[in-house]
Amino acid sequence: MANKQLIVVASFFIYIITSAYAEQAVTPYFSIRSQGRNSARFLSGWVNQTHKLVESIAGTLAVTPAYTRSFNQNDITRCLFGDNLTNCDGELALTISGSRTINRGEKDLLADYFYLPTDFKSTATFNPRIDNFLIDFSFFLGLDEWATGLYLWIDAPLTHTRWDLNMCEKVQSPGTFADDPGYFTGESLPRNRLLEDFTAFASGQLIAGAEFSNTVFQQLRFAQISDETKEDKTRLADLRMAFGWDFYRTQCSYAGINFQVTAPVGNRPRGIFLFEPIVGNGHHWELGFGIDGRWGFWQQESEVCQASLILNSSISHLFKAKQKRTFDLANNGTLSRYMLVEKLDQPVTNNLQGNGMPATSQFKKEFAPLANISTLDVNVSSAIQADIVLMINISSPSFSWDLGYNFWGRSCEKVRIRPADVIVEPNTWALKGDAAMFGFAATTQEAIPLSATQHRATIHTGLNFPADGTTDNDVITASRKNPTIDNPKLATATDMNGMMDVPLLFDPNVANIPANQTNTSIQPIFLTENDVSVNKVQTRGISNKVFTHFSYTWPAGKDGWIPYLGIGGEAEFGQHKKQSYDGCTTCPTCALSQWGVWLKGGFSFE
Repeated sequence: MANKQLIVVASFFIYIITSAYAEQAVTPYFSIRSQGRNSARFLSGWVNQTHKLVESIAGTLAVTPAYTRSFNQNDITRCLFGDNLTNCDGELALTISGSRTINRGEKDLLADYFYLPTDFKSTATFNPRIDNFLIDFSFFLGLDEWATGLYLWIDAPLTHTRWDLNMCEKVQSPGTFADDPGYFTGESLPRNRLLEDFTAFASGQLIAGAEFSNTVFQQLRFAQISDETKEDKTRLADLRMAFGWDFYRTQCSYAGINFQVTAPVGNRPRGIFLFEPIVGNGHHWELGFGIDGRWGFWQQESEVCQASLILNSSISHLFKAKQKRTFDLANNGTLSRYMLVEKLDQPVTNNLQGNGMPATSQFKKEFAPLANISTLDVNVSSAIQADIVLMINISSPSFSWDLGYNFWGRSCEKVRIRPADVIVEPNTWALKGDAAMFGFAATTQEAIPLSATQHRATIHTGLNFPADGTTDNDVITASRKNPTIDNPKLATATDMNGMMDVPLLFDPNVANIPANQTNTSIQPIFLTENDVSVNKVQTRGISNKVFTHFSYTWPAGKDGWIPYLGIGGEAEFGQHKKQSYDGCTTCPTCALSQWGVWLKGGFSFE
């Protein structure tokens, strides 16, 4: 059993070192290293106050106010938006442009999905930042009076975290076009009914009136991007406890093992925001063990170890936790969560047909961003989390200096949809793409809903209009007839006067000639659970940290209390990589880079 555990741990580190690059994936939830898991801050400043060689109850209590701030903001941006980003004047940006904007780039997001005009264009840049304000309460209690080498420690950081994506949108063309009759509704959708910009859509705003021509337009309810306010949370990050035994201990050295448990007192992801503030480890229970030791390699006549090397390591498992995650579609690219879906259902009215074949389902005048139906309850776990510190301590009777390195790594998350949740309601939702949703009876010009879908559309383009945009009237006319929807068939219906097999035209204002007849899908292609991309919301984390701490210890008072106070700082460098570990499933590395400072003060007793 011991050999098997060793192989698992070794494989974890080999996997970290040897993973190869693969196709970019993105994460709708930026999974951080818990603010409460900071072994550098936990160990600094009290190595001479813990694991003492005494024969009585002895301990130390420390209070550590700390502040951390992220840097390398482009790494966060890439984790959130992946290969959809472009370079805009030296900044990473999303470009948003409509289907009738010429010279669209291959990475442009299609503005039509965001309730924007088809001639709209803008760029959105990001400068994400995470700030943490903490007061870390730590307690170490030596239990040598019970059994030599026994000890207990508790760590509980009260954390205020503030997350700000700092989105800035620059609109090059606000757009003036109304949407053509049939594109969204049975009437022309005027510009003043559409949203002002991408920011309005991303922050969950409704179009004017929310309904138009009896058609419902849902606002974005999940994976929102806010440009105005910082999202924050305040609560305990984790409640970490360990019970251990030093099986070897001298005045200047020790070696031991401990068993650790972490209670989930932080918050869990809810999926409302793309850059969602999280305190703690995502609400996981953790169970693990630690191996630590100290080697005093320089000690003179004083009882103080003047130079020593400290190793502290812990391996833990993050148990299954309930969270909400937003999914993209497996075959439609990253950020497909922001595409529009349409609702179709029965009964089919007006005897809608395509090439004489009856439609089995029909558009029910409702649109929604995909994120609204692809944000689901999931169970998330991680097999292994490693936290390792190697530190040197130089001490005198009063002063102490710590200098160290900290490695942290968490294996790829395992994300599974909870059995009680419905992945996609069967035979209900489909991708709109740039399909027209209504045809117009050649006899009465009444608007009749179609069954047009585009299951191969992407966040960048639909299939009817050219991917690079167009202003050519002939191309626009041809594109409005739904030439490349799923299973296109010439649409007919029964008009309000009861006339059957009336051709449906792409526009109520064109002549009733065969060339103006539009297509419908016979049959539409619905979204199913097989379309949901579970694997692409899984990430792992790796970071490397250097830190230092200076502290002063006062002489023991008459009552035996020994006060101490110090200051420390750290710089943590998170990795960002697009990784592949089995040739088909991607697990990107997304870890936070941050710097931090702290004061650590407390007292010891024997």
